[in-house]
Amino acid sequence: MLTIPLILLLFITAATLGGEINEGQMLLEVTRVKDKKVLLIGKALAILGMTLLFYVVNVICSSCAYIFFLSKTSNGYSEIFTTHAYNVESSLISLASLLFILFLLMVTFYLSVNLSLVMSTLSGMGMYLLCMLLGYVPKLSSFVPGYFTVVANYKFTLPRILIQYIELLMLIVGIICWTIKKFEKREY
Repeated sequence: MLTIPLILLLFITAATLGGEINEGQMLLEVTRVKDKKVLLIGKALAILGMTLLFYVVNVICSSCAYIFFLSKTSNGYSEIFTTHAYNVESSLISLASLLFILFLLMVTFYLSVNLSLVMSTLSGMGMYLLCMLLGYVPKLSSFVPGYFTVVANYKFTLPRILIQYIELLMLIVGIICWTIKKFEKREY
């Protein structure tokens, strides 16, 4: 279910940096900016912002579909904005899944410095599959990035979701820093 949109986002991410490096456009961009770090942070923020926009549009469309088509039926609630524990849990898991997708995009962003467009995209999917495989290891599964996305029978607890948020945010920031260091070592 996540595969086709994820591949599209991974491909766009790889093209944002790796495609420009392979096609030689990066040389033109690097000569126009004062600091390479600013260029890469801008590209990373553009990817993160685009994905966040997709997420927000998806939430709005899903909410509108619920309000207009489901809320007044026997499967819906008569009050549209009724909150239950399940609704809060679903919202928190949705945010954790968004952070996991952002993590995968930043892994692809990092790999696209040296790999081709296709290899970076496939490597990002490989990271997704690796996380899915690690989710089957009982002692590791709680700490696998994307636990709520890749583990089928996850156990929801507030500490576990907070650990996922902190872990994924640290990984995202760390990967952006590693990408900047790796990019600054390249000669243009």
